[in-house]
Amino acid sequence: MNKKSLLQLFLIIIILLTSFFFFKSYIVKKDTHVVLDNTFNEIDSEEKSNLVYNIQYITRDEDGNSYILESDTGELNDDQKELIVMRGVKAIIESENSEQIIIYSNNAKYNKLSKNTNFYTNVIINFGSNHVTSDKLDFIFEKNLVTISKNIIYKNMDTKLEADKIEIDLLTKNTKIFMDDKSKKIKLIKSN
Repeated sequence: MNKKSLLQLFLIIIILLTSFFFFKSYIVKKDTHVVLDNTFNEIDSEEKSNLVYNIQYITRDEDGNSYILESDTGELNDDQKELIVMRGVKAIIESENSEQIIIYSNNAKYNKLSKNTNFYTNVIINFGSNHVTSDKLDFIFEKNLVTISKNIIYKNMDTKLEADKIEIDLLTKNTKIFMDDKSKKIKLIKSN
């Protein structure tokens, strides 16, 4: 082989190795995992990592209601395979006959079988002109029930409310607001 052929072979090998390491370092680790209609595709990497990125679960019922859950990252639990612990979470609850509810939180635990979701740490709920912050929100999917608790502050255009717990039935729209200690009162501030 002459020098020109050796140089070309050497350059091709370097290009292939560089492409391989680039693909392995940037493409495989930043792969998007999408979950639609209860189908979950896990990629088993050489590192055997339990982390998945850019997760999305979409569930629709026969009445046209939908529950969309998105997360920046999630960690699968080897002991409880139905649970995934999420970080950087956004959820959207859409119903035919009511306003869209959007939930943000730093963390959530999602049960892939029951669809129940426990949001915690810096929970923010927006629906219509209403804005609620709390430390915890539990969405019990099969009962269409949302329970908001711990350090609740509810605001709308001219009202601020502080309470210990709010329960919302998503089907009937019935809402219960109460304090854990019955001797304490719900704090309601109306602005002029």
